[in-house]
Amino acid sequence: EVATEEMRQAMDRLSRALERMDRQEVAKALENLNLTADEIKKRLDQAIAALKEMRDEKQMERLRQDLERLQAEQQDIKKGTESGGKPSEDLSRRQQQAAADLEALVREAQRLSAGMDPQSEASTQIKQADERLKQKGTPDKMRQAGQKISQGQRQAAIDLQQQVLEEMAEMSAGLESARSSMGRARSRARAQALRQKAKEILLLSQQQEDLNRMLGRGGDAADLAERQQSLSRSLSRLQSSLGQQPSLMIPPQAMGSLNKAARAMGQCGQEIMGGRMGQSSQSGQSAVAALNQAAAA
Repeated sequence: EVATEEMRQAMDRLSRALERMDRQEVAKALENLNLTADEIKKRLDQAIAALKEMRDEKQMERLRQDLERLQAEQQDIKKGTESGGKPSEDLSRRQQQAAADLEALVREAQRLSAGMDPQSEASTQIKQADERLKQKGTPDKMRQAGQKISQGQRQAAIDLQQQVLEEMAEMSAGLESARSSMGRARSRARAQALRQKAKEILLLSQQQEDLNRMLGRGGDAADLAERQQSLSRSLSRLQSSLGQQPSLMIPPQAMGSLNKAARAMGQCGQEIMGGRMGQSSQSGQSAVAALNQAAAA
């Protein structure tokens, strides 16, 4: 229970460090989990990469929401232009400001894309959306619409505004596709990670099964007990790694089965040292069954 509480506190420190994006604090928090230097580096890189993915996706969603608000503003400007009820100076000023806001949004999208994997589907979609907007000269059309309003050429302004709304809708669809691509990429990565963990569990199951056969043949109790303890330590490291990757969303059934396997393996080791080989073999078989259930889950 003390070890569990220490682990929980270490994980809390790791979580707080990740929220602050403090690489040094993350490294210190990982050290408190009693990992090797290589494991710390690997976990640190994984944690930073996962956090960056979440940050990028949140930024993508914010960009999309900003574009929606800008579309609503552009629609309202167009309605004001059509009604002719609002002062031309006010509509023209708002139209010019909307053009500047769109350019700022495009620059932010470009910065986001530049920080992503250039080969990723999301990065490509952002670049394509930006390129289409650039080719069509959407911000320039918005400024031209503002000038037309000032010159009293309302119909010409309305025609430009309609084109702008259509082009903004295309960009919005492009940003939504990019956001969806990021989600799909994360899902694929999660699926791959889950398959890897299942393989690790099955490998432990095979090793335990090999040890069970050795128990059936008898042998040096101290050697067999050491082999069992080594397998127990491997399972403990696996459980620890799963606990440090909440994004994998490990099924509760799998964690429960791993806990059951850990108890059976621990009991098996005790029975070996106690000279109860027949019982140890049964405990070993229970461990294999629990590990297989965890892998299946």
